[in-house]
Amino acid sequence: MEVSGQTFAYFRPRSSLEALALHVFYQHTNIVEAHGQLAAENQQTGDIDGALREYRAMIEIFPYDIKIYRSAAWLALNNNRLDDALPVLLRVIRIRPTAEASRWIGQIYLQRNELPQAARYLEQSRLLDMKNNAHVLSLLKGIYMQTGEQEKIRGLGDRPPVPSAPDMSKGSKGRQPVVPGLFPSEK
Repeated sequence: MEVSGQTFAYFRPRSSLEALALHVFYQHTNIVEAHGQLAAENQQTGDIDGALREYRAMIEIFPYDIKIYRSAAWLALNNNRLDDALPVLLRVIRIRPTAEASRWIGQIYLQRNELPQAARYLEQSRLLDMKNNAHVLSLLKGIYMQTGEQEKIRGLGDRPPVPSAPDMSKGSKGRQPVVPGLFPSEK
């Protein structure tokens, strides 16, 4: 007859997932690091859905850790998963609004041809960015020209507008995002 717990004591993991669960159980790693490892493994094998699922789990555990949101959004954007990136970006700006996240939200809405929403977030980006990002100003000019809001163009500067929405259909796997600077490289 086995004593309670003996079976678990002799347990040998048969997969990397079981081994990781055992590390968490014995407190050799924490749950967020475990999800991070799974996200990285999924990303390396091309399972973007799996990686995003792991990031969502980490966000639920630590909903105020901006780095997790940034990693999830960056992964989605790099893989042209705009529908996955948008809710992450919308949630992060409720916690800590940034010019970069607002700019990406505006660009996603612009890609969808939702001009009022695009203008709203691009204006928010402009207000948060003390340097007045030239690309944001140009996108806003293009929106205001399309919507006939000429009076709003005057305060935006002299740069010519971008003629249409940015082409995000090709994605940017392994390269910089369509608009550089959303998430600076972390060292």
